[in-house]
Amino acid sequence: IDREVDQFVLETFASSTGDVEYAYRLPDGYDPARTYPLVVALPGHGMGYDGQNIGVQLASDMLAVAWNQESWTGTDEGVIVLAPQNERLGKAIEGAQTVELVEAFLAQHAVDTDRVYATSVSYGSQLMWEMFSERPDLFAGGLLTGGFPGDEDEFARIAAGEVPMWV
Repeated sequence: IDREVDQFVLETFASSTGDVEYAYRLPDGYDPARTYPLVVALPGHGMGYDGQNIGVQLASDMLAVAWNQESWTGTDEGVIVLAPQNERLGKAIEGAQTVELVEAFLAQHAVDTDRVYATSVSYGSQLMWEMFSERPDLFAGGLLTGGFPGDEDEFARIAAGEVPMWV
């Protein structure tokens, strides 16, 4: 039993290029009549889906579960957390899959579309560079930790899109 992990709902999303396992958590007292910020938690390589380890991206570190803990965030504001578990098919495919997932999630939940953020650890940084450079209009900012470097083209597109990132 993990009281934080057990608050997440596990589902499968059918993207145009294949299924993506993911988990999400709505804030306590979720009210669909108001909107909430969304944090997309992009896990490291070892937390990718291998056919049998659904949910390991939640249990293996604090990336997804910390966002609903006031002791970590310093606020009691309700936040929706979306935690995809990609299959490690390469950043272009996984980035596109995750963008599709985020767009579908926005259509189904009460998200403040001006407050869609991403955070990453390790391999998840590859997806953040990809998603922010391809779709800067979708994200309000990001926190990239323990990551891989991006490339000059990604940096230029992210800068042109004026997406703030903490690296």
